[in-house]
Amino acid sequence: MTPEQFDNTGFCGNMWAVHKCEKKFVVTANFPERLFGLLPEKPRSDFDDETMIEWVRCENVSEVFYTGGNNVANINANQEQSEGEQ
Repeated sequence: MTPEQFDNTGFCGNMWAVHKCEKKFVVTANFPERLFGLLPEKPRSDFDDETMIEWVRCENVSEVFYTGGNNVANINANQEQSEGEQ
C-alpha cells in the first residue's frame, strides 16, 4: 500500500490487513507515521494488552478489507498500483 492509499483509506471497525501473506486484524493506526497496528486475530471486547500490537508500515501491507454489516470493501494495493501505472 502506498502512503497515498493509506491517506485515502476509510478506517473503521472490523478492518483487516494482509501482511506477509497473513490476514491480521487492524486494531489501531498511527496516522502521522502511516502505521497499521495489527493483531493476529480480532480481540474480544475486553482487549487491553498493547504489547501484542505489531506495528507495520503501510508499504508492508498488500491489502485491506472490511467485514460485517453493510460496510464491505476491499482494497488491493498491488492492483491499484498497476492500474495507476498504465
